[in-house]
Amino acid sequence: MSVEQKVAELTEAVKGLLKVVNIKKTALFASTSLAERARDDARKAEAAAKRARDEAIETLARVFGDPDAGYTIALDWDEITRKPDSFPASGHDHGIGEVTGLQGALDDKAPLASPVLTGIPAAPTAAPGANSTQIATTAFVSAAVAALIDSAPGAIDTLNELAAALGDDPDFAATVTNNLATKLAAAANLADLGDPDAARGNLGLGSMATQSAAAVAITGGSIDGTTIDGGTF
Repeated sequence: MSVEQKVAELTEAVKGLLKVVNIKKTALFASTSLAERARDDARKAEAAAKRARDEAIETLARVFGDPDAGYTIALDWDEITRKPDSFPASGHDHGIGEVTGLQGALDDKAPLASPVLTGIPAAPTAAPGANSTQIATTAFVSAAVAALIDSAPGAIDTLNELAAALGDDPDFAATVTNNLATKLAAAANLADLGDPDAARGNLGLGSMATQSAAAVAITGGSIDGTTIDGGTF
């Protein structure tokens, strides 16, 4: 083999080596670039994960409250999305004895029919003048009694005192009417006297009450120290 041929072979070999070196260099650069991109992607993913974690913590705090104080639901019903319009009733076939404390709780309740209540049971106070099957509370009764008494004086503000004032007469109105019928009418000016003579006698007027003022006749008796003008004696 000639020198020229060897030089040509060496040249080709060097070119081949250079190609291999360039390929490895390119691969190295490519690997470095990929590694850098991978590191950048990892850093971005870490930052995104941190943001997602912070957002999740913020959401939990908004929905459930302060985690240090114990989570509690703080979300309004209207804020919940994708919830069903209605919830089907769920049944069970557990006996009363299988539910802890249920029988005791039921025993502490009063029945709907003729309940016997203890303590100081309360009920809504009916409006004044109500007349229905609504429960009459002590407040309703007190108001009704106060309205009945109104401003009556203390001496006759009870039924017993009123009865005593009426003489315990169950027919007081009839008694008063009958008694008034026996009285003289003011407008009659004594013209309705039943026995005028007896009335004059009771008043001690005698016959003088029937004489004319201009002609009074006196029979018997005497008048001392008295001056009388007019009349006949």
